Amino acid sequence: MDKFYRLRGGLLSCLFILVLAGRLLAAEDGGAEKPAPVPHSGSAWFKNLPFNASLLWTGAWENEGNLTDRGDLRLGAFGFSGRAQVIDKRPGFFWQDWEAGNTAYSGGLYHGLTGSRLLYGILEEQGLPARLRNPWGKSVPLADTRKPLTADLRTEPSSTREPETYLYLGSPRLGLPSGETFFRPYAAVQLDNNLAPSLGTGLDTQFAKKTSLRLEGFFTGNHLPPRGASTWFSNSPPLPERDFRLYGLGTFFTMPFFSLAGDGAYSEGFAWGQGWYGNLALRLGSSPWKLNLGATGADSRFIDRDGAITGAAFRLRSQFEWKWKRASLFRTGANIRAPRFGGDFDRGDISFYYRFPSNLKTGGPVPFKPVKISTEISRNAQDWENILDTATAALGFSLGPVGIGFSGTVIGSSVAPGNSSGTEAGASMSGQQPFPLPIPSAWEYNSAKVSGNISYSRRIAAFIAAFNGKAGYTTSKKKDPVWDGYISASIRGKPGRFTVKVSSPDFPEKWDYTLSWRLQLAVKGK
Repeated sequence: MDKFYRLRGGLLSCLFILVLAGRLLAAEDGGAEKPAPVPHSGSAWFKNLPFNASLLWTGAWENEGNLTDRGDLRLGAFGFSGRAQVIDKRPGFFWQDWEAGNTAYSGGLYHGLTGSRLLYGILEEQGLPARLRNPWGKSVPLADTRKPLTADLRTEPSSTREPETYLYLGSPRLGLPSGETFFRPYAAVQLDNNLAPSLGTGLDTQFAKKTSLRLEGFFTGNHLPPRGASTWFSNSPPLPERDFRLYGLGTFFTMPFFSLAGDGAYSEGFAWGQGWYGNLALRLGSSPWKLNLGATGADSRFIDRDGAITGAAFRLRSQFEWKWKRASLFRTGANIRAPRFGGDFDRGDISFYYRFPSNLKTGGPVPFKPVKISTEISRNAQDWENILDTATAALGFSLGPVGIGFSGTVIGSSVAPGNSSGTEAGASMSGQQPFPLPIPSAWEYNSAKVSGNISYSRRIAAFIAAFNGKAGYTTSKKKDPVWDGYISASIRGKPGRFTVKVSSPDFPEKWDYTLSWRLQLAVKGK
């Protein structure tokens, strides 16, 4: 109970500081991140109101009995906006199995000028804290994808995350009257239900137009429950109750034709030890061409943002793209991964993508227009006895108002060079590490899948009706062939969207039905 009163008192104090800061800074100009704008309404009566408001209701129901609903109410006035959100997920309709559902309530107060916010609920983090959470569950972060440290309310239900309290305080741009040189400090405090703190701070500085430097720091600590070994031969042994701490630093420098970014983190846990994590990203060029390079790695003792042991790995990523007029784009990228820093690379992929110019058409009674084409090859050589190679290709085009696409995937097994016996011992004796991209010396077919999709949309009065369909065929060396597919119909307009979908993951044995909707009412006052 004492913790509850201390938390309540702290929140009221933070709320007072936030409101006071907003009043003092209301006349300033700023370029901080702002909450999503409230959509307009055409009603003249609502335009005379002294506030903005929006009400959003989204949801989906599946025939298996899963129902997901989200209600989101926003009110804005005098530079502030309030938000209340309810997310509910249950095995039946909301009047059934009431105690079996998972309902989450959340809310927040935002200040538009500075981006400051006070939140309570299940959070979605961005920036440095997000990059330190489950680093191997996402791709290598590139310079173009770097976002500043912040958080907002999560819009999807979660059965594993608990509500948290979050306070973010930012300032308007402070600097010279010309506006080209300025700095903007900000700080954040996050508390879980046990009042375990997470602290973040940063300084965003702009030296000239489109040239800026951002420095950020992050700290979190918590008391972790006992951990048992997941398997008999688990790399991490059982651990007792223990405390852990995580420290992180991030930097991001950008200018029109060059960007450099990097993160570094250090963790320490009782009975486990110290660990490190780092990433580095470089961008060269801007338009029409751009090259991105990235690297990330961690040792086996690193503990991530959630207190989880991530394991060691080292990854490299590259991406090159060239843009032409009329939205034409060529992009190619590659990823390779090693089980540890300095180890041999055993996983990789390379991809190519091209989007045709928007005005490219061919003559004829039914105009044919190529839209996009892509291909990707990948290899997983972690197990030398079963090296998996995958090749995927896709093509999209349109025939008048109808969009059509085809894709195909082939998966096979390769044998490591010099390992005719197909054993790891044989490969080790040959001294040849398998190349991380598919260049097989011997290859065996495993499975393949081909699919085609079709789409059509048409405007009906103030609404747009859309129809989509897809059919696929999967064949495998060890399993019976399987057909799958779906058809869907939707109608959307300013009030929202309604969709009906019928799918069959195993045609004609199994069928799924889904209804989804999105309804929104919004007004904008003076």
